[in-house]
Formats: sequence, structure tokens, C-alpha cells
Amino acid sequence: MARKPRVEYKGAVYHVIHRGNNREYIFEDAADKRYLLSSIVDIKDPMGLSLMGYVIMSNHYHLLVKTEKRALSFVMQKLNNNYARYYNKKIGRSGHVFGDRYKSTLITDNNYLFSVLRYIHLNPVKAEMTENSYDYKWSSDMHYRRNNNRFVDIDFVLDIISKNRKQAIKQYIELMGNEETLSKMDFVVNEVIENKDTDGKPEPEKIRTTNLDEILWSTGVGKEDFDLIKNCSRKRNLTPYKLEYIKLAQGEGYTLEQIANNINSTSSAIANLLLRNS
Repeated sequence: MARKPRVEYKGAVYHVIHRGNNREYIFEDAADKRYLLSSIVDIKDPMGLSLMGYVIMSNHYHLLVKTEKRALSFVMQKLNNNYARYYNKKIGRSGHVFGDRYKSTLITDNNYLFSVLRYIHLNPVKAEMTENSYDYKWSSDMHYRRNNNRFVDIDFVLDIISKNRKQAIKQYIELMGNEETLSKMDFVVNEVIENKDTDGKPEPEKIRTTNLDEILWSTGVGKEDFDLIKNCSRKRNLTPYKLEYIKLAQGEGYTLEQIANNINSTSSAIANLLLRNS
């Protein structure tokens, strides 16, 4: 089966994940992690890349980026080829360093943006590599806590939270520490990231052919399960239907907030469901 083409345009925001070939540990020590970061520094400005978040683990990395000049595929090819040359030379071998294809998810609204940023920064905690996100050296978490925008473009994220920087950082710290904060923070309500095409014009709204209930029915869900999903039931047997519903609804151009509202949920809960099953 042919791969689906990636959705790429100027101003798009992505969550990017790339793993070592066969999940090998390709970031074994501090020197490896520093080299990847230096490679990002080298390409950021020439390629018009905004880096809003990152974490480097032992066998993979996560990036939260916004593209302006070059397509994401071109940026990733440059970054990964550069690191692969370094790593192969270091260990004296040739061949694949990364898995054959990186994974990228288009960020469509601010709820999803903050859910992804939280997910990225808590990766080392969930992997039991550290007790707190701020103790892990190889992530962008401390850039936010210290108001340091020399490498990470923290302004994009923090300005959405509040124009008062002290208040923005305070709420950011609350978000990292408490998952429930995401659904309570007023900055995410009715906020949508402005995505633009290569001409700098707003993307036209997609014409929808079905409403959200019709999309949910199209997953093959039964009447009883349909009612449970509409009432935000968390039964595990409903997850496949929910995932298919979300996928189809996004294909029709609905935002996470609209998708969530239709089943009495929150966009952060929908985003977390997608991340847990990615």
C-alpha cells in the first residue's frame, strides 16, 4: 500500500518523532545529544524553522516545530543525514541510523499544541529516567521555566498563555505538573493556531459532507456504544471506535475542539487519546 503524502505548508506546526533503526540507542551519551542539538542550531535560521519544544531520549527524539521557508521533509532529511554521518563515523560503520520514516503529526489547535508540549517534556518522567521534567537536561522544559528564548522559541507558546510573561511561566509550570490544568486554562478556549499555505494566505475551510454524529455512526458502532461515547464513557472497548471517529472527523476538517464537544469531552482528552495510541 502506498504511503499517504504528508500535509505540508508554510506556517504549519508539527509534532515530529524519529527513532533509531530497530529502536537502537543512537543517543548513547551527552556528546551524541549535543551533536543533534548543534545540528538543529545549524539549520534553524537558514531553513526558517521555529523550534518550540524538544526532548532527546536514548533511542529517539521528539520535536515541536513550525516551518516557514522549507518543507518539513527537506528539513528532516538535512537534520537526519547530518546526524547519521556523525554517528556512523563515530562508531565506524555504515548503514541506516534512523528508522526508515519519521512520524509527523500536524498540530491543528492550541489545545493540541499544549498537550503535545506536555507530552514531550514528560517523556523522561514516564520512562522513569527522572522524577521531574525540569531535572532532565536534554529537553526544552528548562528553557520555558527560565524564560530563555536564545535557542527554543518559547515566545510563541508563552504569549498564547498570557502577555504577562511571569503569569505565562507560572501557568506553564502548572500545566507541566497537573494534567487537569490543560482543560481548565482559559487561554486554550476558542484559540486556533493560524495555519497558512505557501502563499501566506489563510487555508480555505474544508467543505464538510457529513456531520459529526454521522461520522461516529460510520465507524460501525452500535446504538448502545454510540450513546456511551456521546456521554464520554471511558470504557476501553470503545477506544477503536473513538479513534476511527477522530480520524474521519479530522479528514472532514473538524478541529479537535469540535470533535471533542460532540462527545462531551475536551480537546486535551482527545489529543491525549491520540498520543497514547500513536
